[in-house]
Amino acid sequence: MLIYSVYNFRFDSEFIPISDDCTEVQVFIENDILLVPPLRLVVPLNYPESRASIWRDRWSYGGVSLVDINTQFDKRLNMAVNCRSITEIVNAWKLASLHVLKIGSSSAST
Repeated sequence: MLIYSVYNFRFDSEFIPISDDCTEVQVFIENDILLVPPLRLVVPLNYPESRASIWRDRWSYGGVSLVDINTQFDKRLNMAVNCRSITEIVNAWKLASLHVLKIGSSSAST
């Protein structure tokens, strides 16, 4: 997958080792924007037949900026050509993070 050569990632250590009984792999895609947590991506073993998804846990809703990022993420993913694509999911997360950071910076400077 091209995504791994473009973004920093790590597998969720709570779900390692991956066994024959495993139906999915959880991957953290690191965000290079400070204070934005990594995206937890759940990839089924039969991807792309089954859709990759994100896992929103209690850390996903930490502060106002995370709520804004999740809102922007949902909007951008809904506009994606193929919302089942790992690349589209990660790009939507990155763009949402950048958008919220830019808006936050603009608001702080005015």
